[in-house]
Amino acid sequence: MVELRVGNSDQRYQDLVETIKEGILELDQDGCIVFASPPLLKMLDKPSGSLLGQEASEFLNAESISVWREHAHRLPASKCENFVIELLRNDGSLLPVSLSMRVCVDHRGGEGSFCVVSDLTEAQHANQLVRWILNSTASLTGEEFFQALMRNVAEAFCFRYAFITECMDISQTRVRTLVYWNGQDFEPNFEFDLAETPCGATIHGAQTYFVSRGLANVFPYTAALGVEGYLGIPLFDTTFKTVIGHIAFLSRGEIAMDVVEHPFFKIFASRTGAELRRKRAEEQARTVLQQLAHLSRVNSLGEMASGIAHELSQPLSALQTFAHASLRLIASGASSIEELQHTLTRVVVQADRMGEILRRIRSLSKKEEVERRALDVNLLIEEIVDLLSFDAQQSSIELEVDLAENLPAVWVDGIQIQQVILNLVRNSLDAIEEYALSRRKVTIRTRLPAGALFVDLMVCDFGPGVSPADRSRIFDPFFTTKERGMGIGLSISRSIAEAHGGSLRLESSESGGTVFLLTIPLAD
Repeated sequence: MVELRVGNSDQRYQDLVETIKEGILELDQDGCIVFASPPLLKMLDKPSGSLLGQEASEFLNAESISVWREHAHRLPASKCENFVIELLRNDGSLLPVSLSMRVCVDHRGGEGSFCVVSDLTEAQHANQLVRWILNSTASLTGEEFFQALMRNVAEAFCFRYAFITECMDISQTRVRTLVYWNGQDFEPNFEFDLAETPCGATIHGAQTYFVSRGLANVFPYTAALGVEGYLGIPLFDTTFKTVIGHIAFLSRGEIAMDVVEHPFFKIFASRTGAELRRKRAEEQARTVLQQLAHLSRVNSLGEMASGIAHELSQPLSALQTFAHASLRLIASGASSIEELQHTLTRVVVQADRMGEILRRIRSLSKKEEVERRALDVNLLIEEIVDLLSFDAQQSSIELEVDLAENLPAVWVDGIQIQQVILNLVRNSLDAIEEYALSRRKVTIRTRLPAGALFVDLMVCDFGPGVSPADRSRIFDPFFTTKERGMGIGLSISRSIAEAHGGSLRLESSESGGTVFLLTIPLAD
């Protein structure tokens, strides 16, 4: 048994129990209070000496009394009991506390009890804050998540500045902000070097970096910011070994250690790190998609080489004819200005036509960043049909266009959507050509369903269709029914459609063949 005699302790022990923030309570063998420390009296808003001689039940509600008695009953055997109850304050309000009860020897030599009482009010408020912040950001992703989280945390803990960064290189010498809160609003994101900064200490040290106060003494440049404290938390990749960014908080006043040690920041860093990893994986997937899409476009252009050459040969031949005619008119000396002007105008028209064909080919072959804007989907279709018309004619396939009039603009990257159209139409042409079918027609149709926020684009053919066994795999990467197919066209097309907020699916066709439906979101 541990012998503790608080009432008769020496002066140093008396000073200790009166200055620590936890409350101290001693009860004799009859359960009456023989000592209550000043911190405990302050918690309960009780005057000095007011609890002496009373039973603990005097400041417990009915529920807490039964909990207290249950643990007090077990104490002689267990020697130590830890539990949570609510104490009654002087004004009748409830105070949540954690209580650690131990056996001790009372002033009469009997077996009493000694209790350490910890106020849980701040912890409960902090836990409520954590739950509120996590719940309010649970459905958010990307920049919306970063902004909501940083603003809420900064305001909850009274931080002056709060920001999240992402490392820009493997050497971890430079970062860019993903969100930056200046205490009143979000500022535009920017890049900065990590050399001789607390952020560098966080990222290079790969652990939490904390300066309670006097930050300018360690990093003089921070004096201009008017801040005292800094808290930096690193964010890791999926291996949890490599730092990919960090969270930083700067405070005008001192940052207390209990703030740094708050479990919320571990949860916060874990959630933020997961979101940063998701963002990076999404960007990497988008880059791979763009590279595959470019490869597919170049491959398609190679397969269309004869048709493209034919398309170019027509305006080029006309250009030569009209140019020679112009020279003959000039040489004759008998032509009028009007005749010469008319012939040269036809030269310009054919040159413009050839330039437009070259522009379309160049656009499809270039590797460019995605750029979405409001475009006319019918115009995108017409440009692709012009490129494919010769191939269709050579295969004796009718290329029918059935476009709805006055369609609203769609919000797309024109080159990517044209690639989807190109892939779908070429698949239909190849299917009809391969199986030597009698109904040799491919139809491209657009419609705007009533009340819809999407334009429907359909590519229909009377080819052999897709077998039931292949329907579930038709969009899988590298799956193909063609003898020389790459198996990436439809997979890339669906990814492009979904990246635009639309969809691509294989529809049922009562008349045979295939019907691919591409939905494209409207610009407004």
